[in-house]
Amino acid sequence: MAGKLEILTTMETDLHSEDSVQDRHNHTVRNRVARDRLVLILGLGVPYPLRDLRLVYPNMVAVDQDTRITIIGAQAGVIYRLCDAEGNELIPSYEVRPSGSEGFDGVALPTPKITKDVTFSIMAVREDAARGVLLETYLNELIAIEVGLDQRLSVSFEPQSQRGQIARNGQLFVNYAETSITIAVAHSQEGVTYQLFGGAKDDENVAPLSDPVLGTGAKILLILKSDVKLVEDTVIKIKARRKTGDQDMSVFLDARPSVKVRPDPTVAVSIDLPVVDYKGTPKFTLTRFQVSVDYELYQRAVTPSEYVGGVIHVQSRELSGYVRVGAFTGGTITSGHLTEDSVFIVTATKIEKGETLQLDQTVAVLVRPSPQPEVRAERSPISTGTSGMVLVNNTQKGVEYQLLNEDNTLFGSPGYDYRDRGVGATRLGIDFGVGTVGEKPVSLPTPALDKKTIFKVRATTIYARQSTDLRETISIDVS
Repeated sequence: MAGKLEILTTMETDLHSEDSVQDRHNHTVRNRVARDRLVLILGLGVPYPLRDLRLVYPNMVAVDQDTRITIIGAQAGVIYRLCDAEGNELIPSYEVRPSGSEGFDGVALPTPKITKDVTFSIMAVREDAARGVLLETYLNELIAIEVGLDQRLSVSFEPQSQRGQIARNGQLFVNYAETSITIAVAHSQEGVTYQLFGGAKDDENVAPLSDPVLGTGAKILLILKSDVKLVEDTVIKIKARRKTGDQDMSVFLDARPSVKVRPDPTVAVSIDLPVVDYKGTPKFTLTRFQVSVDYELYQRAVTPSEYVGGVIHVQSRELSGYVRVGAFTGGTITSGHLTEDSVFIVTATKIEKGETLQLDQTVAVLVRPSPQPEVRAERSPISTGTSGMVLVNNTQKGVEYQLLNEDNTLFGSPGYDYRDRGVGATRLGIDFGVGTVGEKPVSLPTPALDKKTIFKVRATTIYARQSTDLRETISIDVS
């Protein structure tokens, strides 16, 4: 079994290692070239030129363009002439005479300008005038060259890591509004210009994304124009064009690499109501947006430490602290009913690849207190010259309550929801009015009264200072 396994492994390696096969062939040719040179030096005879030399040439060239056929291992002292498929020499003649200085890299045999699909053969001639010997033979390989524009050229991105560009699977991931990308075209055809265009369809009427670059037979680079900004995912197509005299040919290459643009973190969010009534529903609108991106709104309550000098300074943008409100539709979304001051952020997610980031902007919405808490008098009527007590039930956390006189001026000290009692010095004079366990109303003492008086209560948020007057009023009689 061990012997069989070794044989199978060797066979598989040979089958899948083209380079290895070629290396062995090159080594064999070198040995035979050295042998023939030795035969000539010793005068033992005149060997025939080698026939199984490797030829390197383009499979396709542009119309009316010449090219070169490289003969790997061409022998010094041998003339190589270009012939047609039947072996007839071309007129005028195209030939090359290796001097030996080229080494094993080979020599280049020129061709005429090619105007149609053509097949060539190569004659190898060794002449020994001293012996009166002329040996002619043909290389084994026929050279088939198509005329036209090669659509099958290999295309690749050359990413710029310092700009955050990443190339993967024929795609280039770039930041929003990218202005610099480079695409390489391998083995470009000589005499052919190459130019970048955008869009999946073969439409030649769209504006080009790059200047045209002339092919050299080797790799060329196509660079995005400086005035072009990529703001959406873009399929890149490359037009190859060859123009000679009255003939103008153009074609788009088969390869269609694509640029994937990351979400734009600077998209601005506007809001119709930065301050809303209790249970209000503000509307959020994206001033601009990418069609390849999904946008979602997230919300959380403002923390007391984020109120600084009348301005909200957001301390955390960690998504784990937020609750998802919903997705934008057509660039807009309406929040749910707000009952407390809230901070909103927006996430942007690429539809195709799922890359997510948060927009730079944070939006705060302030909420006025609820006008619904119940207002009642602790007792009525009261004796002339004594103070009454107004009780406010079902109060909100983070809201202070204060009496309003008939002339709409504030009276006395504010009272607080039981969860906020202990803020500053506000405990004094209010805890004695606590009712049954679980209700814990706010108690607001009136001034000394000498007649029947109607009071209102103003509710004001502790930190944002947004106010509303409770709907209910209270009348205290005097006897």
